[in-house]
Amino acid sequence: MIASRVMENLSEIDKGAQSVVKFNGIKTIVQLLQKTAKDVEAYMDLMDALTDILRAVTSKESAQVVIQKEGLLPPLLDILEDAGTSDEGKTEEERKEDDKKIGETKAALVEVVVSSTLADANMVPFFNNKEIMERFLSWLNLADREDLQTCAALCLGNVARSDQHCVKLVHEYHAVEPLIHVVRKATDLKASHAATGVLRNLALPEANREVMGDSGVIQACFPLLKKDNALPLQANIVGILKRLCTNSGHNTIRVISGREPFETLSSTQNAEGDFETPLSTLVDLIGRTDDFPLKSEGTRTLCNLIKVVWGNESMKEFDVASITALQQTLNKPEVVLQIAAMARNPKYVVLQNEGVIALTLLVTSPAQGSKNAVLEALISISTDEQPDPDTTISEEPLDQTKPLTLLESLLSLIKNQEGKCPDEIRTNVCVFLRNAMDSAKREGEDPTYLTFLKSSGIKDTLTEVKGQAEIRPLVRTAIQEVLTRLDRCRVI
Repeated sequence: MIASRVMENLSEIDKGAQSVVKFNGIKTIVQLLQKTAKDVEAYMDLMDALTDILRAVTSKESAQVVIQKEGLLPPLLDILEDAGTSDEGKTEEERKEDDKKIGETKAALVEVVVSSTLADANMVPFFNNKEIMERFLSWLNLADREDLQTCAALCLGNVARSDQHCVKLVHEYHAVEPLIHVVRKATDLKASHAATGVLRNLALPEANREVMGDSGVIQACFPLLKKDNALPLQANIVGILKRLCTNSGHNTIRVISGREPFETLSSTQNAEGDFETPLSTLVDLIGRTDDFPLKSEGTRTLCNLIKVVWGNESMKEFDVASITALQQTLNKPEVVLQIAAMARNPKYVVLQNEGVIALTLLVTSPAQGSKNAVLEALISISTDEQPDPDTTISEEPLDQTKPLTLLESLLSLIKNQEGKCPDEIRTNVCVFLRNAMDSAKREGEDPTYLTFLKSSGIKDTLTEVKGQAEIRPLVRTAIQEVLTRLDRCRVI
């Protein structure tokens, strides 16, 4: 026992860990663990010490590779699955104490197993080991052992780091269904997070998306977007939705409507209050989260949905009435305002461009309600609450400048005063403004829009940029098209 504690302390030092690997110590430790696991009651402290040694050592890739090459993972899985204590003859307090000890030891052993699947050199050998893979998959169905479910999902995520492995997991190992089982049934957020992490990986190859959608991944996952105490879990779900709807008409319909493809979409246009959908849940999350990466990825998912519905080849099999119903569901203020907010943010030009493209599609399309949501967003001041200077704890000086409208933000892209905005994006902004002018004209040239355009200085700004000597023909032509629309609308 004393020797094991000494080894444990040494293993936490790099040289000590290297010595354990060099002198075949890992195999010896696993063999000792197998013996102690047969009588946990008698050797619990020794088992705990040995596991701590392994946990420290397997943080090194060299040790992870040894576990694979020496065939030591299967016995570790046996210990993790089978080792336990007996409750016979114990008081309630003694049972709780032993359960706590063995739980901590097994948690450390889970770390060892998961770490062993991290090494790049181990990814293919472990994935090609059918016995190991089937064991992980069987663990996913053990509802009463969420520790094993978590371990299995984390390991599957580590070996599913290539498109080839992801496709094989879905089409040959049929991993989606047991992962959905974990998502639906798990009470431990760690298990849910691990399972959704694997599903996020599996959603990356295009060959998997239809199968995953057909299997019910979207319906199983989207309710977890409401788990505001689990930001990483929400991020996984947003990633799953974003990837599954990319270039997939079927999954896009599932996200927008909450229904299966070819169900009648035009009979009810998903009026608010009908029922909760992945889209409505996602929009709610974007609106309430303060996490910028989560908000951005959620908004990019909305942009993905719009691009698919408005022009992807995968939508050609659906009738016009169904597509119109989907477009109207997306062309609502609660969706438009989130995209407009992203397009206003000058920090990330690429994200602004994604927002501009989505708004360009929305502004000329049919909307529910009396007003065009995009035109409204174009002239509206940001509704983001400004921090109270008396209560803020930020050390950064507050920006006391007037919030920019969407139009003002977009004009700054066209002006490109810092020279960081590519011509393609400047041209995209001009296309959006041109389409907005056309749409405003069809709306009957609402005085609200005309008044705003007259006072915005848009004509002077565009004329000045157009006259710059260094401006390229592509951008100059795009600006001229906007100016022509302005003149036709008699906005001067």
